[in-house]
Amino acid sequence: MKRLIRFFSMGLIVLSGSILVDTDLSFAQGTTTWTGGVSTDWADASNWDNGVPGSSDHAVIDNATFDPVLNVAASVNDLTINAVGFLIVNGQSLVINGNLLVTITNNPGDGFIMTNAADNVTVEGNTTFTHVNNNDIATSVGNFTDGVLKFRGHFTQTNGSNSGTRPIFASTGTRVVFDGSNNQNIHFVDSGPSFSRFQDLEIDNIACVTFTSSAVATGTVPILNGNVTSTTSTVTIGDDLVDVVGGRWQALNTTFSGANVSLPATLTTHAT
Repeated sequence: MKRLIRFFSMGLIVLSGSILVDTDLSFAQGTTTWTGGVSTDWADASNWDNGVPGSSDHAVIDNATFDPVLNVAASVNDLTINAVGFLIVNGQSLVINGNLLVTITNNPGDGFIMTNAADNVTVEGNTTFTHVNNNDIATSVGNFTDGVLKFRGHFTQTNGSNSGTRPIFASTGTRVVFDGSNNQNIHFVDSGPSFSRFQDLEIDNIACVTFTSSAVATGTVPILNGNVTSTTSTVTIGDDLVDVVGGRWQALNTTFSGANVSLPATLTTHAT
């Protein structure tokens, strides 16, 4: 009979006389928090208090001496980026199997950073962008300038109490895609051309995408699959609305703010 003996302390597997290196032993089990005491290397277990996060782990990014930079493709369960912490995607692929929570402050460059054309991030769960209380100068302008960010759950932008309207999530180049398999809601507390907004926004969800607040997309909005609806307020689009099928943009009110924008032949909305 073949025997399987696993030596966790040594990181080895013995199987029928063969010795294999167990490459999973450096990965965290449960929650692991970035300490960043050694370097910016995401894949270095010395920078985490419970090992490098794997696909079933909750990764927490706090403020540290060195801030994390992805240097490999990565997958986690939940990802929490706390105030003053940040993560640079650095041209890598990141899959978040659970939820994403990002809290920003007034420090330039904190939060979630996508500035490389090769950045590719997918959030399978729900996403929330917020900022700390009593902080009315928080901003994410400059954080999202390139790459592709895919949301497959609900998207919510909130703010702290006693705080002013700020660009808590402001894409100025990153292409945002909603391509979940179930209904997805988009909700902004602080939307506006100078506040929280999308730039290019792609809809690819056959179930439906619903705006539950006012929202702004300053760029082009192509609809590849599914309908787009709204429950209240107005969605503002700065450039072309592309719907080759027609009739799939069903938001209650839509403002087209650009000059000479291209619209579908069939449009089901109150347009201004």
